[in-house]
Amino acid sequence: MKVVHISCVAPPVTGGIGRVATEEVIRLQAKGIEAFVLAADGGGNPDIVRRLPTRIKLGNAAIPYAGELGDMLEDADIVHLHYPFYGTAEVIADMRRKNKIKRLVITLHMDAKAHGLKGQMFDLHRRFYQEDILNAADLFLCASRDYLKSASYAKLADDSRLREIQSSGGRLYGWFCWWNGYTACV
Repeated sequence: MKVVHISCVAPPVTGGIGRVATEEVIRLQAKGIEAFVLAADGGGNPDIVRRLPTRIKLGNAAIPYAGELGDMLEDADIVHLHYPFYGTAEVIADMRRKNKIKRLVITLHMDAKAHGLKGQMFDLHRRFYQEDILNAADLFLCASRDYLKSASYAKLADDSRLREIQSSGGRLYGWFCWWNGYTACV
């Protein structure tokens, strides 16, 4: 079993999404599962975090080289996208629709908010891309349905693909995926 987490950042770069992705990979590896984080920013231990090859990077957004990304994901049983990840999420969703990814899990971390032009860009993304990206998922994970109901993901609150996961000190741990008789617990 091979699980690849996709995150905009990973330690030592600070960020909650990257910490969650990295912790989940460490827990999977402790159970003997091949797993790593692909991140546009971060690094450290290459057994845990690998660099996502990007064409363009701006802040936490990155557009990856699709061919290289495809090579890195081709034998993954599960690709776990930590959302939002602008630029990369669109490529991952397209790969899933084309069956270049076997299973896609998306953790819904937050609605990105900002003022001015940056906030307008986030709003445009939600309006024109978010639904298409989310429709590609086989499974959604979120901290709570209450949060989801107040976010731009509100219509997913009753989706059969959604799983609420336990939170520990603000971190998302304790999720379970069942596919082909396999159970991964982190």
